[in-house]
Amino acid sequence: MVSVWPSNLTAENFALQLVQRRVGKDGRKAWTPSSLPGSQGTRTDQGARESILVRAVGPNALIVRSTGDVPATAVERTMELMVAAQEAKG
Repeated sequence: MVSVWPSNLTAENFALQLVQRRVGKDGRKAWTPSSLPGSQGTRTDQGARESILVRAVGPNALIVRSTGDVPATAVERTMELMVAAQEAKG
């Protein structure tokens, strides 16, 4: 998912609030992949597995969400591709 905001700061704040509101609920833990500087996420390995990873690029908030048996590496790679596409557009 991509959402567009008036500024980078607004996009960053939206993305961070989306993740921070979920940390600690239903066993969710903070998650920041070292391969994606500037990203933040949350994930759980209990019950209905869910991973959410967010990052702002310019005025765009990029959000990758997976449910079920999806490896973290797939979520990270999806975000890498979204970031690369946004950065290529300038």
